[in-house]
Amino acid sequence: MKITGAVIYAWNVASLAAFYRELTGATVTEKHPRWVILDVEGSRLVIHGSTQDEADADLGQRRESTPLKLTFTVESLAASHAAVIELGGGATDLSRAWADGDVLFLDAWDLEGNVFTLRGPK
Repeated sequence: MKITGAVIYAWNVASLAAFYRELTGATVTEKHPRWVILDVEGSRLVIHGSTQDEADADLGQRRESTPLKLTFTVESLAASHAAVIELGGGATDLSRAWADGDVLFLDAWDLEGNVFTLRGPK
């Protein structure tokens, strides 16, 4: 079994799709008012409109508990950290990256507070 994609539910589909498109270099393969499908190096990342009635009051703040956390492999942790911030997301300070062998990991979050991990070389 192989994971070929993921869905992120969003309050603002266009903004969140633009964030991930810019961050990952993805291409838009399908666009609809309720969802956008991005191709991220052969995997589908679907940004889908939320079905909840209203957004959380702390939308955009890092969520301390998320049921799923994506990991993006990057060429440079520092450059990706800067890109996340520039695009309006947030990230843990680079000094708090943790290592596993020759790989560094760092948590970041998107415009709606969804936490993801950046994974790059040491």
